[in-house]
Amino acid sequence: MYEKIEAYPKTTAVLVRNHGSCSDSWISAKTQVQDDLEKGVAGAFPIPSDNAGKEEIIAPLVANVEAMIKADRKITALKQLQGHIWRTGYVNSELKGKVYEDVPEALERWQGSGIKVYIYSSGSRLAQMLIFGNTNFGDLRNIFLDSSIPQSESPDLEPSFI
Repeated sequence: MYEKIEAYPKTTAVLVRNHGSCSDSWISAKTQVQDDLEKGVAGAFPIPSDNAGKEEIIAPLVANVEAMIKADRKITALKQLQGHIWRTGYVNSELKGKVYEDVPEALERWQGSGIKVYIYSSGSRLAQMLIFGNTNFGDLRNIFLDSSIPQSESPDLEPSFI
């Protein structure tokens, strides 16, 4: 994952400038950093108080987030920030889910043959929707089925993906 984030150079801007100092993901990240500092987690850097200027907070926050990404930590604060990064990148067409050229045809052929196609991933549902909804071959979400969450429990998901 670290290499993918490095390949997206606007990470800093997306994390901090586009999501502001009052966003839930910002607050969650700062709380995580404080907890990491108290526990002596390697790579945790102090972040100035909210009274400091935004620019003074940006560098240490980004350093902490990059350390979390590099360590491949599976923590909520990082997942929230990554979700914001991905959503912004895909919405602005700065990111595309890369699939091999034979994939769309194979998926359509399987669907046409009555074969049900599912996505299995240990990653987030939002990430999967963004990746397959914004591929280099367009939106492929209508090919996949997902029965893991009933429609009534996921009103924010598009019906074509459920």
